[in-house]
Amino acid sequence: MGVSDYLRAHTALIVGAEEIADGDIEKNMTINAGPEGNSNNPTSQYHFDFKSLPNLENGHAALISHDGYFLTAAHVIESKAHRLIFSAMSIDGLENKINITTIRTVFVDRSNDIAIIKADLRSPFHFRLRESKPNIGETLFAGAHLKSGAASGVLEKTTRRRSAKIDDEHSKSFLRHVTTIPLRKGDSGSALIDTEGYLCGVGVMTLRPQMRSIGAMLEADVVNRIIEEDRESTKTLRKN
Repeated sequence: MGVSDYLRAHTALIVGAEEIADGDIEKNMTINAGPEGNSNNPTSQYHFDFKSLPNLENGHAALISHDGYFLTAAHVIESKAHRLIFSAMSIDGLENKINITTIRTVFVDRSNDIAIIKADLRSPFHFRLRESKPNIGETLFAGAHLKSGAASGVLEKTTRRRSAKIDDEHSKSFLRHVTTIPLRKGDSGSALIDTEGYLCGVGVMTLRPQMRSIGAMLEADVVNRIIEEDRESTKTLRKN
């Protein structure tokens, strides 16, 4: 699987507006069948006609668990109503299923522009979180569903940032990466990965005219802790 296909298989599209009707999403979405003419083929792609729904905003989210947890940019989920569109590939890799679902916010830090969200879906594949900090000069890749191909660049700078949303022990667990990969409109929340496919962050901002981009990341152990705590609290609610 090439870099573009790998990114596409692990990335969801998020659309948002004041109000969204599922019918509006479906009738403005087309699926291009794979080479065998089967829309369930894993190489098929969906496309969305934003021109017909001009008030609809879009961004992306990176799948980081089998049970539907995603990492995205906080500003992507600012609208009142959202739908997440994700193409879940079967474990044998022979077909995919298009999911259109609502999302629930699990964690959000607007000052660092990063969020963890939950969607009601399952997938056998997801991004693995990189546990070490990327090195300056390291090659990274980024890409989004609605764009053709993956873009590559290098990491120029990484800084740590504090957050009031995290306890004191882990308060400096946010990483902010400056890369030479320029983000395009609609790329916010899309994955930033290394050459091994590990998730290093999500795109949050383009720096112009420098043509650089900012990627945000929460350290892997903190992400895993937030997700596990949410799973446990969900189990408790179900029991009650």
